[in-house]
Amino acid sequence: MPLSQLRFSWIALLTLTFLAILFFWRLFTPSELDRQLIVQNQEFVAFYYANAAYQAERIADGSFPLWNPYDHVGDPFFANLETAPFYPLRLLIMWIAGENWDLQTYQFEIALHYWLASLMMYLWLRLIVQRPTAALIGAILFAYGGYLTGYPMLQVNILASHIWLPLILIGIHLSVTRNGWVIWGGAISGIGVALSLLGGFPQTTMQITYLSLAYLAYLGWQQRLAGWTILARMALFGVIGAGLSAIQLIPTAELIPQTARVLEQGFFAKGNGYTPSFLLQTLYPEAFGFPAYYVSIIGLILAIGAVLARRGPFWIGMIAIGVLLSLGGNTIVYDFFYVFIPGFSVFRGQERIASVVSFAVVMLATLQVDALLQGAILPRFRLLIYGAAGLLGAVFCFGGAILLLQGDSTLGNAALQGFGFAAFMAGLAAIGYAYRGELDRNGWLGVALIVLTVIDLFTIGTRSYNFVRDLPENRVQPIESIAAWGQREIAWRVDGAAGVIGYGIYYRIPDLYGISGFSRQAIKDLLTLPVDRFWEVFAVRYITTHDQPPDIPLQILAYDRNHLAEEFVIYEILNPRPFAHLVYDARIAENNPIFARQMMSDTRVDLREMLITIDPLPTDLHLPVTRPELSVIRDYQMPTPERVTLTVSTESDAMLTVAIPNYPGWQAWVNGVETPILDAYAGLIAIPMRAGVDQAVVIEFRPRSLVIGAGITAITALLTLIACGIATRSRSSARISERTS
Repeated sequence: MPLSQLRFSWIALLTLTFLAILFFWRLFTPSELDRQLIVQNQEFVAFYYANAAYQAERIADGSFPLWNPYDHVGDPFFANLETAPFYPLRLLIMWIAGENWDLQTYQFEIALHYWLASLMMYLWLRLIVQRPTAALIGAILFAYGGYLTGYPMLQVNILASHIWLPLILIGIHLSVTRNGWVIWGGAISGIGVALSLLGGFPQTTMQITYLSLAYLAYLGWQQRLAGWTILARMALFGVIGAGLSAIQLIPTAELIPQTARVLEQGFFAKGNGYTPSFLLQTLYPEAFGFPAYYVSIIGLILAIGAVLARRGPFWIGMIAIGVLLSLGGNTIVYDFFYVFIPGFSVFRGQERIASVVSFAVVMLATLQVDALLQGAILPRFRLLIYGAAGLLGAVFCFGGAILLLQGDSTLGNAALQGFGFAAFMAGLAAIGYAYRGELDRNGWLGVALIVLTVIDLFTIGTRSYNFVRDLPENRVQPIESIAAWGQREIAWRVDGAAGVIGYGIYYRIPDLYGISGFSRQAIKDLLTLPVDRFWEVFAVRYITTHDQPPDIPLQILAYDRNHLAEEFVIYEILNPRPFAHLVYDARIAENNPIFARQMMSDTRVDLREMLITIDPLPTDLHLPVTRPELSVIRDYQMPTPERVTLTVSTESDAMLTVAIPNYPGWQAWVNGVETPILDAYAGLIAIPMRAGVDQAVVIEFRPRSLVIGAGITAITALLTLIACGIATRSRSSARISERTS
């Protein structure tokens, strides 16, 4: 790399660092009058932040969270990819922050992702374009365009999954265009895929992986590579990416088939997407909420110019396919992908393909800037700029005239503000183009484009719905009556349907519900029972409801309002089922969960005294039907969510029921001897107990899928390092041979 380019690389690093500070300074300023927050809506606080806070708390305590007891009756935290439990960047920040991890740390993590996105995009574009200034502009468009500064800021996993696309493309480009870089390129791409997947949003990873494979095929065709060598490169980066992320992939693959999303939702539930009117976002970023398609007026004009000049045909094709797919089930294109392309039938929310569209638009804009800085611009590009400025100005003036005639309109004023800003930026672009020759001669053309782009994107991005003033009313205000139930050791549960409303892990309340998309179908099916029946088997003690509860012994504790300002009533069940409970009678549903739930719905069945199971009981277990005089559980403890200990004394054989979901990985020991876990109530844990006094019972969560996945990841990392080392030595040897010859 020439010295001038190296110097500009430092300038680019400093510029992108300064821009990240400029964009996010209000989050971290010590001035209370100036400070902002990322808006604390339910999804951001109750899911993304709450799960990260739970993980940070466990790591600070010296442990790692495998089980989450606070949502959906309990679920495998480590297997839920949406919680991003193995994301290296988050783990590093949590390890550094320790006990000081808090909301401010989480906001720093978010800001850090934008800085990294801009740096990686700059490095990627330096491989593609000749002018460093063009790469810098493209990096700004990518990191601070409407897509990344829209809802991914609130759905942090989308952000963490998407920013690694430039790294994947860097590896692909090197593997195809540089001699001796096949292994290293595959490793770089594979690391990018693994980081994207571990970031926690598999739909985004799937989309950018398909984009990367298509680019690899296109670039290989351009370079006249043989078909088998293209496929070999695809396989290499795919195997490395899957292997490095196996620590997450294997557990998630075990969880997904059991979830309600897979078992219940089909084409009609997953085909939602944009309507064609959402394309107005390209001009008016506030037209439909978050401006996923907005890349600044300058960026849009540049991208259209690239299309007119037929630059970047691959990216033009990606835009066409992506826009059609973002419409979801509104077009036949989605039907084709749903049926024939693996992965598209798994995820809902097809508008998220806007990530690919936005990236492709940025690529076209960057190619056009590169051509502009080299003077290779068609005359019709000038007409495009002047025409855009004139059209937007005319729309603004026409709208203003209508408002003067018809009176004030809040909606109309908002639209005029948006189009007025767009007209202003287009006008500045037209003026800049008129002086292009003079600016170019003095070396200021690139600077002018950067300044216009920053003014446009930063004005929209920093004034978006994502930010609010840091005032008490804009922070989540704890509901005292709910917060009092928070517990580290779970001894009972809460039906938080009306009061907790998904904030279970935020408050550390063992709730029956949650907002994760990976809730298990078995638990969801149990929640279809009459409420007093599932309160019994789930060991519920407190109830929050809007309605009149069933006629069971209850006591009203309080009236309150939830986070949606809805009134609810808090009841306490006066005789709740213990979390761990002995029963001495059983009915077997012959491996039929539906039949089991039907029996459980029968009010003649006393669930406190009878186990309903779908598993056969051990042949040497003899239940006496009636409860004996000696039937005691004491010393119950849950020191961590993954471990329960208790002491059982029973005069007769019994079944120990524990209100923990029966998920693969739970194991039980009685007096140090491993004992099989059976099904209880079509989804919970039951342990056969023989007659005995002071029997020590230990129940632990030791998932084998984690051990297998971690082993594959470790082996893949080791083999990748060895292969890269061999490739480096081979390349060095080849260079030495060339010099000596």
